[in-house]
Amino acid sequence: MTKGQTTQNILLAGACALGVGLFFGGLQLRDRTDPLQRVQRREASNEDLLASRDQKGTEIPLGDFYNAMTDLLKHEYVEAITDDQKLASGAVRGMILSLGDPRCTFMDAKEFRAYLNARMGNYEGIGAEFGLRGSAPTAQKTASSAEPSDDPREAIMMGHVPYLAVTMVVPGGPADKAGVKPGDIVSDIDGHWVVDDAEIVRFDKARKLFADKKIPFATVSKLQKDLRLKVERALMPAKAKDRLALGTMGQVAVVWKRLGVSRKTVIQKAPSAIVPFGVKNGALAFRFDSQAAGWLKEAIKGKPEITLDLRNNVDGDFGAMRKVLAVVAPDGTYGTLTTRRHETPERLTVRDGNAHAPKIVLRVDRTTRGAAAIFARALESRHLATLVGGKVGDDLSVKEVIGLPDGTGYTLVTSEYRPSGDAAKVALVEDKS
Repeated sequence: MTKGQTTQNILLAGACALGVGLFFGGLQLRDRTDPLQRVQRREASNEDLLASRDQKGTEIPLGDFYNAMTDLLKHEYVEAITDDQKLASGAVRGMILSLGDPRCTFMDAKEFRAYLNARMGNYEGIGAEFGLRGSAPTAQKTASSAEPSDDPREAIMMGHVPYLAVTMVVPGGPADKAGVKPGDIVSDIDGHWVVDDAEIVRFDKARKLFADKKIPFATVSKLQKDLRLKVERALMPAKAKDRLALGTMGQVAVVWKRLGVSRKTVIQKAPSAIVPFGVKNGALAFRFDSQAAGWLKEAIKGKPEITLDLRNNVDGDFGAMRKVLAVVAPDGTYGTLTTRRHETPERLTVRDGNAHAPKIVLRVDRTTRGAAAIFARALESRHLATLVGGKVGDDLSVKEVIGLPDGTGYTLVTSEYRPSGDAAKVALVEDKS
């Protein structure tokens, strides 16, 4: 290969990498682009919108900015806008997406309805819970407190595109019958590649190896062609989640990855459910909702020892969890709720608790997440419970769920739980049940 050909091939490989970045950047920007960048401002009648662009750096109140932006859309958009609530929800959506945190999600009315039903144990789709996995921006800070780049191309190359993984499978539901397990990664749906930055990173590494003359161009070329084919039918993780979690009719062909091995399935959607309260193999099984504390209080009366099954407990209500904690635990502090806003952490405390708390065994595994995981770690931190089974989920964030008047809604992480003392290391024993 001549020097000229080598240079040409390096440029070709680099152009392909850039093109892939632009493609996925465009997909992300579709949900994030500031509307001010997509409309022509009226210089005469919308001077308020231009105030922040003058050389003096004039700032305008956010409320005035929103009102001016609303007025601009109503007067300049090609179609008539009559739904102010739709504009308000769109503004909220943009703000939640701007956080870049996969734990904070905005849901349209259909998604939000399904989400609330799932919290009560009633599922659509294939009968499973899914999560966008990947480090939140706050977890990516370096020692210099540098924020991650918000350039989509750079973010993708750095591995900031979350992948879609199963967090819980409804026992007896369609996904369970198809052999799907928590931890499985969604690779392909109905012939559409579900975007996973691993493929992009692999190509980028090959491009660099080629530039260093460590691999032949044929290797890079093959990766380029394979990636191009995937790009042509790509599906972003959030959209893929909707295909799996919404609806009760139709089939979906899904390719799953488990420990690097791919497996194909065809799954028929159908309603499925988890009974919110009951006895399962000698253990009290429940979900953290508004009725949990009352049910559990009656169920443990007069019992010196209890076993609680916290498996398949993914997204419970934190307020309900605090009430349940008071049912089974004495007064005291059970850790802290921290933020990164340099505030004094809030203590997770129990008042009017159970002065005669029973001895507790908790059955847990990777499907013990969110409020259930915090509950388990809180009791373990005070040596009030023995955890058996597997490791609880590692997401100990406290989430608020907010509904909007038009039926849409969103989740917002407000703090993160930290156990008391040295309880960050949870001792687990094998579950013999």
